Amino acid sequence: MAVAKISIKQPETLYSPFSGDSALIGDEANSDDNTLLFIYYGAANTFAYISERLLKAIGKSEDEIELEDLLDNARLDYTVVFETDDDWNGLNYFGFAP
Repeated sequence: MAVAKISIKQPETLYSPFSGDSALIGDEANSDDNTLLFIYYGAANTFAYISERLLKAIGKSEDEIELEDLLDNARLDYTVVFETDDDWNGLNYFGFAP
């Protein structure tokens, strides 16, 4: 299933389109939100967060996951990825699914 990718410019706060919860609490991933699948920081070229739910769905460990794998093919129905442009910090990606 294709991933719905939405590009946005410098969001102050990014909320899950499914739960309404903020993706971040301070500078940390909101791991209590079960709709949050992953957070990827482009400038650092690293995942800040990957949910256990996503790891089970794709059958890989955290070290084996590549961003392109997640953007090319959704492993969970109705996956939405927000591509955020933070200017100096580059492109960041936030994945959600109900």
